[in-house]
This record gives sequence, structure tokens and C-alpha cells, in this order.
Amino acid sequence: MGRIGARSTIKAEVAGKQFTIRPSSHASNMAVFLLVSMCVLLTTAQALDSCPDKPAVSNFNGTAWVGKWYELLVQGPPYSKDAKCQSLELTPSADNSWVSTYSYYSNAASSYATLTSTLTLVDASKNEGKLTFFREGFSNGNTAPFTVLAADYSDFLIAYVCKQTQASRSSDTPQYEEWYFAVSRGKTLSEAAQLKARELLPSGPKLYGDQANCPAA
Repeated sequence: MGRIGARSTIKAEVAGKQFTIRPSSHASNMAVFLLVSMCVLLTTAQALDSCPDKPAVSNFNGTAWVGKWYELLVQGPPYSKDAKCQSLELTPSADNSWVSTYSYYSNAASSYATLTSTLTLVDASKNEGKLTFFREGFSNGNTAPFTVLAADYSDFLIAYVCKQTQASRSSDTPQYEEWYFAVSRGKTLSEAAQLKARELLPSGPKLYGDQANCPAA
């Protein structure tokens, strides 16, 4: 999803099949919109009755996971339909808590957007990667469970988030939607990261982060 007016390459996986689109500059924005919309429809159709309890990494290292990560794979509703150059910066906060600064470049606004949240260990005594995600004004509620599924702190991290859907907020039968995402220390996923993602992520639509030609912040 390159700059507006530039030729771009768009990759996605739908129903277990990978697609690559190289639209002309005239069709680029429409191709992005249609591809992402298709992924969102397929993903959000699978609402859950509750958030499953995912197994987290043991011996979670809260020191090693700080620093910058590049978001390269997402399974679930995207934060922004026209985003590229997504990254995540983790910095220590209070004991067993970290500030997460998520940024992405918006093609529509021609600028970077930033979202700040807090991640806190659920039970520090267990030393496992189960945390609570908190962001003021987070859609559908301020908090959500955040589980680190796999981590090689010098290479990649795969995590899981689950929260109640907007449509069920006023319903007697709440429904939930989930995200899986893989981040990397570099701008490409290593072979080890790809293998682990295939092992942990269910079949279904996936969006691959575009880290090419990122404008200066």
C-alpha cells in the first residue's frame, strides 16, 4: 500500500490462499479498499461467544521485549484501512507495566498517527506472558486481554488480543472479536517467525504489513 499515486504491491491471504495485487496508480486506492474490506468481512463474520484462554509464553522477559517492533502480519480487523509502516515501541512504565506506542502512516492523511496504550502483567508471580491491554477510549471498552503466544526477543513476537464487538455492546448476548499479530525487530519476517505464525494462527484472512518506502516521521 504505497504512497497515493504510486504503484504498490498488496498482499493478503484469504481462506488459506495468498493473493498479490499490483494495481496501477489510478486503481491503487480502490484495490486497497476492496481487498481490506473483503478481509474484514470474512474475519468479523466469525464472532466468538467468549474470549478463549490462550496459552502464553513462560519465563516472560519484560526487559527483553522493550524497544521497537515492526508490525508485519495481522489477522483480525485492521486499525486503519489505509495504513502502512506500522510499528510498535515498548517502554518500561511502573513495575510490571509498559507503555505501548503504536504508529502507522495514513495514506489518506499523508501523515503518521499514533496510539498510546498500557500493557500490564495480569499476575507477575506467574512469570507468564498474560497481560491486560488498556487504552483510554479504546473502542468497545478500555481494556482487553493481551497474550504473548511466542517470543524470540531479538527476532519476533506473536501476540493475541480479544475484545467485545461494537455491535454487541448493548446486547444481552455479547460477542467477541480477536486479533493475532506478528511483529519483528526487522522489516521482514524471518523464516522462524513465519513458521511459528503458521503454527499458531488459525486459517483465515491475513494482512501483511507494508514497510517499504516509509516517509520520514
